[in-house]
Amino acid sequence: MNQTDDLKILRLQEEKKYINKDFVEGLASQLIDELVDWANDEIFASRGGELTFKITLGKPNAGIAIDPNDPLHPRMEFRLSLISDIYADAFSYPIVCRRLNEETDTLVHFNETERFRDCRVRFTSPLPELHESNVANLFRPVCETFVTLNLEARDRELQLQPDDVRCRFIMFELMLVWTFFHELGHAVQGHYRMRSKGASLVSELGFLEMEDSTSVLPDRNGSGSSSATQGKAVEPDLAAQARELMADADAMDQTLKYLVRSGRLNFNVCYLLLCSVGCMFQRFYNSYPANLQLSHARHPHPAIRDEASQLLSINWIADYLVASKNAQSREEVSTPLAYLSVRASLMTGLFRAHRIEKRESPEYLPSYMSLLLDGGDQQRGYIEALLPEIERQLPMICEYHLIEMHSLEYWFGFIKANVRDESTGLPEDDERCR
Repeated sequence: MNQTDDLKILRLQEEKKYINKDFVEGLASQLIDELVDWANDEIFASRGGELTFKITLGKPNAGIAIDPNDPLHPRMEFRLSLISDIYADAFSYPIVCRRLNEETDTLVHFNETERFRDCRVRFTSPLPELHESNVANLFRPVCETFVTLNLEARDRELQLQPDDVRCRFIMFELMLVWTFFHELGHAVQGHYRMRSKGASLVSELGFLEMEDSTSVLPDRNGSGSSSATQGKAVEPDLAAQARELMADADAMDQTLKYLVRSGRLNFNVCYLLLCSVGCMFQRFYNSYPANLQLSHARHPHPAIRDEASQLLSINWIADYLVASKNAQSREEVSTPLAYLSVRASLMTGLFRAHRIEKRESPEYLPSYMSLLLDGGDQQRGYIEALLPEIERQLPMICEYHLIEMHSLEYWFGFIKANVRDESTGLPEDDERCR
């Protein structure tokens, strides 16, 4: 059942009053301006184009506008409300993790899982050990100022550990970076060329939003309904959903490469990347039912997007570690990556439940976690329904793609293997990593 708790929603609204939007907007603007500069230097300028970016007002969302007559001048927008919500999640995440560690036995039981008992990246603390060098250069000075201020706090209950503070800045950064590269993915993959002529656009110039306004909304019983679909049969837009998965793949691929460029691709930061992307997908889950039936929205169910992105991330990292000679084989890193992946899914699921979900009993898994951990056949069935559309559009996207080195075909190989229940090179006994 995917129900929100009214009292928790009121608490979140109260929490927003304490967020300094000028501070948050300033941090986000500096980061995204750097990403825009990178995109223009590497992609658009040499082709006579330019990507522009603007922070706007309105309901939490992000999107990119592409004029079919001038596709090399896309316009990207982030709503300030989305940036503030992302910051609120990043701010709260380490606090909730610490409470879960201190008030429940969840992490103790997880760390005692036989397969992970001797895992070399296993950590028993709420968060992995995070160093100053794990934080982006841009955020490092203000982050370390907060580290110092928290350590000097007289009230021990208000003291945050350095790991807590650094986690906030790293997750805020990675959620914004992933969102930027998702929207950029729509532009560099040429999705504007593939929209059906009769399809309604969210706004002028083919504005592609992070989540569209016709998302399936859960009713009080947790079942799906939609203001756009009530009273009439609407077929799922599988072509659009396939493109969203491919934009997600570009987002994960480019975010990992972003970490490589900054010299920060290590197990601890990768764990926070998995947590960050999990939090983003669960943000969208508010508008979906607690089942894995084909969505009638333009986006696939968030749990499907989560699974498809996880497949790319863990295999990408494994192959990168081998190629960079940081590991001798994929088998050497398979258990560490499985540990980080499963733990990230566990903690983000509990985080959302703690923050927003109405639960009848803590003995039952939160609904999103149930879909990820127990929905294997349904997950495969959903992705199998999207395979023909991915396969049909992928050659066109690869032909047009404005980034020469991308991982779409690499990612698609793992998607096909997952549907066919074939090995992806990671251990067969790890269901979450297949």
